Amino acid sequence: QSLKINKLSTTSGRTSPGSMQRYVENMLKTELGNGLDLGSEKNLGIEGAHRALGARPPPGAPPRSTVVRFLKYNVKEQILRAAWKKPIYIQEKRKFFDHDYAETIQREYAPVKKVLKENAIRFQIPLAKMRVHFDSGMIIYNSAEEAALDLKRCGFAVGPVSANRSKAITAETINNLLPMDIVGLRLAVSAPGLRESAREKLKAFQRPGREDVAMD
Repeated sequence: QSLKINKLSTTSGRTSPGSMQRYVENMLKTELGNGLDLGSEKNLGIEGAHRALGARPPPGAPPRSTVVRFLKYNVKEQILRAAWKKPIYIQEKRKFFDHDYAETIQREYAPVKKVLKENAIRFQIPLAKMRVHFDSGMIIYNSAEEAALDLKRCGFAVGPVSANRSKAITAETINNLLPMDIVGLRLAVSAPGLRESAREKLKAFQRPGREDVAMD
């Protein structure tokens, strides 16, 4: 239920969590108020707002992203959709809204996002997919690797993509994950309990599917 706002500065420099939360809520109401349908609710239900974890940037560098957590998922989704339709500029600098992705997925898409931004091509990023809006129409890519390969075919210079994709699950993979008995013999793969144990271990190699859409 969180979103991320990039390059959001506050006029007072260092801020407490409470003052950051008030600043963000006032900003969202001012910039997106007409695009939100909150019914009878008078506030956005922001549970907290804080800078993303990481080293403090040097003087003059853009601030760390601001992570905003909402009490209600539907409010967060409304704000994202409104921000994608109506770009927000504060002090003549655009503020980008996104889902609060996992850091590994951010790293995977970084080279592709860099090229698209440099060429002023609009795109949206689900947590595991990417929608790119070319002049000829929209294309959906299922991974950063797939997007990078296609952009290279179109003549774009895309840097190396650090893919973090699930490994193929084979009988050999499951067999290697099963425990050994005391004499070193591998236990039968057909045992239901052992198959379940292997599946649990394999979860560490798989990324859960996600459907949310984000834009940068």
